[in-house]
Amino acid sequence: MLNRFFRRWSMVGLLVIALAMSGACVTDAIAEEADYILGELGKDSAPSGPLTYEGEVIVYAPDVQDLLAGVRSETLEVDKRDVVEDYLIQQDRIDCILEDIAESAESDTDLGCQGTILVKKEGKNGLPGITEVLDSINTREEEPTKRGYLSDYIDTWSEYQRIERVGEGLEQMKRTSEIPVFGSLVSAMHNFPIMYEGDILVPQEDTSALIDEYHSYDTEEARRRTVSDYLNR
Repeated sequence: MLNRFFRRWSMVGLLVIALAMSGACVTDAIAEEADYILGELGKDSAPSGPLTYEGEVIVYAPDVQDLLAGVRSETLEVDKRDVVEDYLIQQDRIDCILEDIAESAESDTDLGCQGTILVKKEGKNGLPGITEVLDSINTREEEPTKRGYLSDYIDTWSEYQRIERVGEGLEQMKRTSEIPVFGSLVSAMHNFPIMYEGDILVPQEDTSALIDEYHSYDTEEARRRTVSDYLNR
């Protein structure tokens, strides 16, 4: 399968160009496909099969009704678009895992796309590692069941990333506040919300209380649970 969004570059010499161009290419591709999907889902007669764009499946048949329900549950057009774009990003990540995981397992390396590690070679904090994910894929014969498993995996992975991002943000804020003499001043100047992939995870007004709660625990497990509970409120 051809890479839809030119996710990976094999030549190190193209890295700088990739960093400069890949964000725009991905954004443009997703925007075009999102426009098409929203148009199809907005018709009086909902699609009964997969949606294809320029000869490639972009919405798989088992996902059409759930995606339609997600779009219809939103009132604002910007939120409808977010639902579709989130789906497209997830499918792109699933494609990446399916294409590269065997090679990553053989070379015993992390699996990443566009600079984002999707599957670690070793599992951690409830996330399976490369070998476990590959074994789970291989036990499923049909592509829809493989994609269904990876959809659940990406959902769990996304939650993991959000927890990690908040934890890193809280740690950074605490270190900043402890800078001798100027810590409180620097903290006040850099008191921003904690964000991930364009979403605000912790608004500015919640950061101080969450820092105190987070650092009241000594173990990583307890701190992660604190962040998870906050994100799921």
